[in-house]
Amino acid sequence: LLATRVPQHARCGPATLSVGRVEGGTSVNMVPDWCTIDIDRRVLPGEQVPALLADVKGFIQSRVDFDFDMQPPTTMGLYLDDTNNGLFAETLGQSIDAVLGSHQVVGVAYTTHAPRFAATGMPTVVFGPGSIEQAHTKDEWIATEQLEKATQILLHFLTHLTPTSR
Repeated sequence: LLATRVPQHARCGPATLSVGRVEGGTSVNMVPDWCTIDIDRRVLPGEQVPALLADVKGFIQSRVDFDFDMQPPTTMGLYLDDTNNGLFAETLGQSIDAVLGSHQVVGVAYTTHAPRFAATGMPTVVFGPGSIEQAHTKDEWIATEQLEKATQILLHFLTHLTPTSR
């Protein structure tokens, strides 16, 4: 249903909403008199948070026959606006091509500190070796070859960066 309400983003794909935690009641043998549901709603570039929150609340209200309170988000991740990184990203892409032969620009459903830099007007990209599937896991690791290739790319990037691409 979310896909019919929120247009898919060209790089980041569809908006997502998931229930991450449900908690309620005081005992296993009693019907709960309260319930808390934590929802994770990923914000796509261009979406406005107040409108998004109102939409989620309206959607829930239209499907339940009881009153509920919707609390403000406990965490808020910003999306990375890539409108100010043209030449910077292009130079990085050329450096990737020089080392690996080709590259692909993608959007992802996780966040970094990059949006905070971009918000200042600084050209900002997210780049790094390894796989996101290995990141932040118990046994996080990266292949030495990937690290070496990333080093070559960054060296090429820094030696080809011009004042106009910064």
